Amino acid sequence: GPVKLHKAPLDAAIKKRFMKSFLEMPNCELRPAFHGTNRENHASIFRRGLLIPGDGNELKIAHGAAHGKGIYTANIDAAWLSK
Repeated sequence: GPVKLHKAPLDAAIKKRFMKSFLEMPNCELRPAFHGTNRENHASIFRRGLLIPGDGNELKIAHGAAHGKGIYTANIDAAWLSK
């Protein structure tokens, strides 16, 4: 069915950090993407942002690292990849 998007209740510091990074890269193309995760992780993501597991934090890789350690997302037209 159709995808329904909702505004995420991000912490103000996370929004500020994102916008600072985005504005420092004038040739950057911003695209929406999906990050599949368990609902239990939402509060932490909204408070701390998306974090690379083990990169200065206590997070562990949850579902493999086929293309290396990082944050995996799927394009809007391939949301099924992020389930």
